[in-house]
Amino acid sequence: MGGMSADEFNEKDGEISPESLQALNDLLAQGPAENASEEEVEAFMAQFAAMPGGEEMLRGVGRQLCEGGEDLLRSLLGAEVAEGVEESVRKLYCKPSSLLRLVFRIEEEKGEGFWRRISLPSDASYYDLHLMLQDAFGLRAREEYWFEWRVGKKVEAVFSDRESEVEDETDFCVFQNRPIDLFSEQVEKIFYSLRGEPLREFVVQMEKVIAPEKNEEAVSGKPVCLAGGGGEEDFDPESISFRVPLED
Repeated sequence: MGGMSADEFNEKDGEISPESLQALNDLLAQGPAENASEEEVEAFMAQFAAMPGGEEMLRGVGRQLCEGGEDLLRSLLGAEVAEGVEESVRKLYCKPSSLLRLVFRIEEEKGEGFWRRISLPSDASYYDLHLMLQDAFGLRAREEYWFEWRVGKKVEAVFSDRESEVEDETDFCVFQNRPIDLFSEQVEKIFYSLRGEPLREFVVQMEKVIAPEKNEEAVSGKPVCLAGGGGEEDFDPESISFRVPLED
């Protein structure tokens, strides 16, 4: 999967187009070189920050380094980032911190019209999305869950927390991969499945990337419910209590 980036804000609502998400990614891939001078690094950072969305991304990383730099660096090195949680999470999970947010609209494929529109930090993983879905729909955790990207009836990629001794180029880890990577490649829809009787499946529509309002920056690392429907006529988005990964 590719990395995350952002470009061009829509002047009306701060939306970032999927095509533009690749722009900063390309810039990150280009440099700076390992032996770059301080002046070259500063010039690169200035160029990155000058691009729409670049400054927000830098601020998010900077804040995370200040608030939990040791955890961030350890996670980048593949080391443990917390105690008292499952080993795979400790080794692989990194808390999201981006101020840019990816907006999702989710509904059960064969449900009763229940739907939720929720945003997550744009650097959130599939594991974050999994917990968000559990909380948003009041689901009980099941032993096995996974996300699928499909083209027609063909499954192009599966994202799960299953450990397999057989390498499969279509299987990816929920802790190390992010929905934003598919969105930047023009993918708009993925599927969330829960094994059980019956098998439950949710359609996860990735709608847009937005920059938060100033008063929303305090929740930059957490899910935010924007709207919903089905069941209760007077659904209150603030009624949903979202868990924070690694703090359960």
